[in-house]
Amino acid sequence: MLMKKVDKNSEIELLLVKYLAGEADKDQIRMVEDWKDQSDENLQLFEEYEKVWQNANAFHQVKAIDLDAEWKIQKENILKKTVIHKSVETKKHPSVLFIAVRVAAAAVLILGLIFGIRFIPGMSYKKFLTQELRSEIMLPDSTVVTLNAWSEIKYPRKFKKKNREVSFKGEAFFVVKPDKTRPFRIKTSELKIEVLGTSFNVNSREKEKETEIVVSTGKVSVNLLEDESNKIILQAGDKGAFEKDSETLVKKLNNDINYAAWKTRKLVFINESFGEIIKTIEKVYFKKIVVTNKSLLDCRITATFDQLSFEAVLTILESTLDLRTEKKGDLTLIFGDNCR
Repeated sequence: MLMKKVDKNSEIELLLVKYLAGEADKDQIRMVEDWKDQSDENLQLFEEYEKVWQNANAFHQVKAIDLDAEWKIQKENILKKTVIHKSVETKKHPSVLFIAVRVAAAAVLILGLIFGIRFIPGMSYKKFLTQELRSEIMLPDSTVVTLNAWSEIKYPRKFKKKNREVSFKGEAFFVVKPDKTRPFRIKTSELKIEVLGTSFNVNSREKEKETEIVVSTGKVSVNLLEDESNKIILQAGDKGAFEKDSETLVKKLNNDINYAAWKTRKLVFINESFGEIIKTIEKVYFKKIVVTNKSLLDCRITATFDQLSFEAVLTILESTLDLRTEKKGDLTLIFGDNCR
């Protein structure tokens, strides 16, 4: 059944489906509208989704519909607009209700195709790739993984009897299902991370100087792929870092309270320098910011930003420090004199 081939956990997919079906609440409607306003590309994609959804709901007006023919047309139209290619087989069924389910599932699948989340049929593994938005998935053992933007995870359809192993790059927050008989292992380009059941954040982006593991609960073992004897054990509150330049693995206390802000969308700053605040905002919102007056970087600020858009955060900073912002393409410039 087609529904089994559709991952329901992608945040934007579910929001768009609820929005287009008229089932979204006020907060969800606001989130979709904010996303549409972020860029012309988002708006164009939404309009494509809307056309697909309208076509998918044609069965309400026409009792007899050749779903396979309609699906083929829609799939070909979408695949012309994306670099992701995938074939989907459908079977005819006389039930109107069953057709409705299949059409809705097809609509969700189309969104997944456009958004870069891939399911590879016929393979022994699945691969998920996120693009501009976060996505939450559940692995076969019920482990929950929240992927940050531009991240990738590959895992088997069914874990082995002796262990659970995934490959990963990017940034993600893992909540691992406890299983004392089968350790959970994550392989990055340099490290192997092993746990039985815990929650932690992994940042293994290639452009970063360090690969970081921050443990929220439980205990985590980290070792180098090329030298398993080079190992550290992390507990809640610890941070492990593989320093790429020196190729050393170190353990330290985590002093970054915003390490998972990309997931929670809650940023807390306590007497923090404006320079560090800007670095955190850039990381959380995937923005590039330049402060033209370098003396502003030393200003100390105490503030909390909870579930705010990038534009809302800028507005608060403008009023707090008497700043002015200007956008030039993908760059945000910040102008100002001295701290108030």
